Amino acid sequence: MGKLDIKSNFSIKGVNLSLNELTIQDEYRSSDCSIVQDFYIPCLEKSIVYKRAVGFFSSTSMAIAAKGLKALIHAGGKMQLIASPKLSDEDVEAIIKGLKQREEIIAEVTKKELEQEFSEVVKDRLACLAWLLSQQLLDIKLAIPKNIRHRGIYHEKLGIFEDTRGNIIAFTGSANESATALINNFECIDVFCSWQTAIKDRTLRKADNFNKLWDNQTNNLDVIELPEAAKKSLLQLCPNEKPELELNFVSQSNFKSKSVSENRDRGYQIETQAKNRWQHQIEAKNAFLKYRCGILEMATGTGKTHTAISILQHLVNVREINTIIITTTGTDLLNQWVEQLYTVASNLNPQFRVLRHYDKFYEKDEYELESENSILVISSKSLRNVLRTLTYSTRKNLLVIYDEVHGFGSPQMIEDLTGLSDGIGYRLGLSATPEREYDSEGTEFIEEHIGSVIYQFGIEEAIRRGILCELDYYPIEYEPSDEDKGKIQSLYRSQSAKKRAGNPMSKKDFWTALARVHKVSIAKLPYFEQFIVNNLEILKQCIIFVEERQYGDQVIDIIHKHIHNFHTYYAEDNQQNLIDFADGKISCLVTCHKISQGIDIQSLRSVILFSSSKAKLETIQRIGRCLRKDRKNPNKKAIIVDLVRNQDENKTELNSDQLRKEWLTDLLKIRCEII
Repeated sequence: MGKLDIKSNFSIKGVNLSLNELTIQDEYRSSDCSIVQDFYIPCLEKSIVYKRAVGFFSSTSMAIAAKGLKALIHAGGKMQLIASPKLSDEDVEAIIKGLKQREEIIAEVTKKELEQEFSEVVKDRLACLAWLLSQQLLDIKLAIPKNIRHRGIYHEKLGIFEDTRGNIIAFTGSANESATALINNFECIDVFCSWQTAIKDRTLRKADNFNKLWDNQTNNLDVIELPEAAKKSLLQLCPNEKPELELNFVSQSNFKSKSVSENRDRGYQIETQAKNRWQHQIEAKNAFLKYRCGILEMATGTGKTHTAISILQHLVNVREINTIIITTTGTDLLNQWVEQLYTVASNLNPQFRVLRHYDKFYEKDEYELESENSILVISSKSLRNVLRTLTYSTRKNLLVIYDEVHGFGSPQMIEDLTGLSDGIGYRLGLSATPEREYDSEGTEFIEEHIGSVIYQFGIEEAIRRGILCELDYYPIEYEPSDEDKGKIQSLYRSQSAKKRAGNPMSKKDFWTALARVHKVSIAKLPYFEQFIVNNLEILKQCIIFVEERQYGDQVIDIIHKHIHNFHTYYAEDNQQNLIDFADGKISCLVTCHKISQGIDIQSLRSVILFSSSKAKLETIQRIGRCLRKDRKNPNKKAIIVDLVRNQDENKTELNSDQLRKEWLTDLLKIRCEII
């Protein structure tokens, strides 16, 4: 089985919006490097804003940096460009004499330049530029010297990259913003980074210089909006659909129909909020670097993987580690890790290789022979065989990442891994739900073997920050059948009999058996069908969780009456079912435990819970599947449908279903507080 390739719906979060994780030189010269490949593209890929002030601009510069531009737009980024129009002697004299309005002259000149440029660039790249302008992802202003009689032009070359975390890279030098300058000419640029203490003030000063330019607060210059006539000339090439470059442009409708100052203020507000929204990832990273071992308890969809990758990049950069093991359960999740690691590993310094040991891949031995500068992605069941072979020196420089760490507290994991964490330099656990409820032994082992929880960021806060979707919750209450009640009475009799025989049932076994009666209760089915008849749209992009395949067949009998575009996805089912669901070819999946955790399908809209454990762990994992934001549907609202057992009138303590209903009802009330 090869690597999972469902990029259209799975969130491949290889893009890491943090400039300070790049290895940045203080100077780039054409004789020693490719300025585009080694500087422009990596910086664009990590930025949320790209600001550029140049004497000459050509859309060819966008074409050659399309890879970086794609990442910038994916992140909701924006470009601000200041350039100088080339004015002829006649234009200058006309402006001086007042024969025409200045803006009209400049509009005509700019239009001519753009039309000339259009003849030199292939059509799809022009469509790209036009699309950027139409979506207000690119703002262009023109810089005109006030003392225009001296025939001078604005000739400064200044660039600013900014990421969501407030990091800034400024650069100055000889290069204009054109293909000729960036590729053919011999150019040199000087670079300044805000996180480098010695040059922080100089970096911020250059960023401030650009902002003053943009706000037309620079002496001896007039910085004006791109004339409407020139803009229309460019926009007439704007396609009805997105360009073939597939940049997945983000709508910027919030910027439309506002004044320049309102747009600017709005832009600053959104940039600030974006930084605040993801601040928890920086906090989580810093907590781990402080303690070296521990668990990041972060809600599904809030960037656990992104944070872990940021940590490993940092540790490699500072030479704290030279080998990495990433382990979890489930082929889908392991494939997802590998998908993201390929790009990351090749960009590390030194480069790392990615090895796999799970499913049909057997590369453990290769890792053991040469672990340095290697990342091994391995199933949890095979982890023991690797850890027991590692030398002391290897362990000292090793980072182990335990994804979905709660699974490592099972009895089998305790037996396999006891004593094998000694001497490992860095141990990182990731989970939305690290504590194993009703299993203190498993929780204690996780804390001893991997570490305690050192950082928390829950679902509630993630919804408030707009990282996860708001939700609608539909509890469907049902009354247990006489058959259910008979099974429960029989279970209590069996418990008493075993106790009298000196072979009592453990509390865990009893509660597991009792819960199963409720999980497979056929009393739920007519209530479910009645709900579905009136709400068929909920079955679109929907996952239904059941306890077992036999019960799932009964659920299928119901949904088959109303829709035909569904399938199952159990342990023995083909992975293609999940791929087709992610691609929208299948509308509804019926499953049990297999996709409760880890896999990211942003388009998933609703989850139906026929079965959910008493512990919150499983519920959080399952509803987390549909709480993730979908960039193709920014107004997405998650839907949770929950089959809930009625409360027994004779009992004051709420049953487990009612407790879950109470919690999800509270979650329903939470609203996003960040735009």
